[in-house]
Amino acid sequence: MKKWKDASSLIVMVANITSKTDLKKPNFHLLKLRKKSEYFPKISVFPGGSVSPADYSSEWIHIFQGGDCKFGSNQTSDKNLSSVDDYDMPKSIFLKITAIRETFEECGLLLCKYNNNKLNEPFAQHFQIESIDFWRNKVINDPFQFINLCKEFKCYPNIEVIYPWSNWLTPRHIPKKFDAKFFITTLVNKEPVTPDNIEIESCGVNI
Repeated sequence: MKKWKDASSLIVMVANITSKTDLKKPNFHLLKLRKKSEYFPKISVFPGGSVSPADYSSEWIHIFQGGDCKFGSNQTSDKNLSSVDDYDMPKSIFLKITAIRETFEECGLLLCKYNNNKLNEPFAQHFQIESIDFWRNKVINDPFQFINLCKEFKCYPNIEVIYPWSNWLTPRHIPKKFDAKFFITTLVNKEPVTPDNIEIESCGVNI
């Protein structure tokens, strides 16, 4: 039987500040992407994609150690996520890196944190950098450039605010098989997002 490929997806929520006064409105907005898909045309999806070897590179260990993030501290009791297999780190770490990288590639939202930021924030924030479009294109063309981005700007993927949510397996009738882990996070503010125009044709925070 063909091995299923590991993949990650990130559900990004934005707090609805008007929900306290209008109970008919939801508590959160969701970031949704309109994906170009052979099997599900015009389908709305969350950011995500398959794991790249760059996501489980041992270089990430040094990047996390250079920051305030305790590498591996945000583990989960899920055995499927805690396993290491043939990788250099637990799945609970590199699947989150995949989700953050894919979110950056597909809609330009960069969920990273400065190495010297010691604030224990419960929410995610967009990490604004110079030449962000330049770096986004580099990461799209070569996922290993995400490592170089973090080295250049002295930051790391903010895996501490990414939490496991669900698991999805590709239906039998679809040839490509993915074992996709869904994670969830909440943004402090609504951030502008733009599609990559490669896999994603439109994106936005829907009410």
